[in-house]
Amino acid sequence: MVAIEASAHGLPTAAFATGGIVDAVAPGQSGYLAEKNNYEQLAQYTIELLEQPMPSADIRHFAQGFAWASFGQQVQEGLGI
Repeated sequence: MVAIEASAHGLPTAAFATGGIVDAVAPGQSGYLAEKNNYEQLAQYTIELLEQPMPSADIRHFAQGFAWASFGQQVQEGLGI
């Protein structure tokens, strides 16, 4: 939820590629995912995001896919409803 909330505010995420975060971050669009326990890569991604911020509008656009209306529609389509 934290990564999605950050995206909704136009803020990118740098995190390890584990658990649900994999679905909550679009690498290169809303942040970056480092390999599990690769602290050097996570640090590099964090520095990159600080030095070259991603466009806030692109990040917010990604987050819109998690809005309840969009998410509900995706679930219904997936279930064939």
